[in-house]
Amino acid sequence: MEIRGTGRLINEQLANLQIRRVNVTTPLKEVPGAAVNLVNYTVDNGNVAVWGVADSDFEENAIRVAVENVSGVRSVDIHMGRLPAWAYGI
Repeated sequence: MEIRGTGRLINEQLANLQIRRVNVTTPLKEVPGAAVNLVNYTVDNGNVAVWGVADSDFEENAIRVAVENVSGVRSVDIHMGRLPAWAYGI
């Protein structure tokens, strides 16, 4: 059963899911040195917001570029923090 007017909403949700699951995850895993277990992201209508931890500005920029190059991504918001090197030993 389909509720009238929801077809577009469902298509947008499916597009967001496709961008999120396949297209963003794979390039993030390929960023050298990035700890993808410390990176989280959301997709809303092609706009991707990325949160997490990066070891350097270089790594943060590599994450941004990887996400920007994903088909279907309209914009990227990066919210990355830094951890001191000693924090990984805890």
